[in-house]
Amino acid sequence: MSKRRVVFASILVALSAQVGYAQVSDPELTVINWAEIDPVDVGSGRTLTAVSGAFVAVARVEWPVGAKRDEHNHPRENILIIVEGRMRMTSDGKEIIMGPGDVMHIPSFVPHGYEALEDTVTLEAVSPSLVSAPAVPTAQ
Repeated sequence: MSKRRVVFASILVALSAQVGYAQVSDPELTVINWAEIDPVDVGSGRTLTAVSGAFVAVARVEWPVGAKRDEHNHPRENILIIVEGRMRMTSDGKEIIMGPGDVMHIPSFVPHGYEALEDTVTLEAVSPSLVSAPAVPTAQ
């Protein structure tokens, strides 16, 4: 491909990316306190509270010691932060022990699983958003 075509293609990509961010309404800030959101039981003793916007969601998950989530994958990209506790993370035969302050980026469709080695709290940013998830308040 010629240099001219590469430059043109780059400009088209940059312009099309801006279209997704066009402001079409007057957005308003929303403040929600975690304590105001009813936690949802998501299995294995885990509870989840989440706030979801149009493009991203943030979830707080409480994991009792021994709680597991089998290795799985999905189209959503995740960034997981260990707030307190320790977890064993697995991905394609690799094992990682994570503790407070550790951050893991999980790209779309990458297999991953978790096991709480002690009572653990995680924060997870998920994109695209969880707007369709039941019992998830929507911040707009």
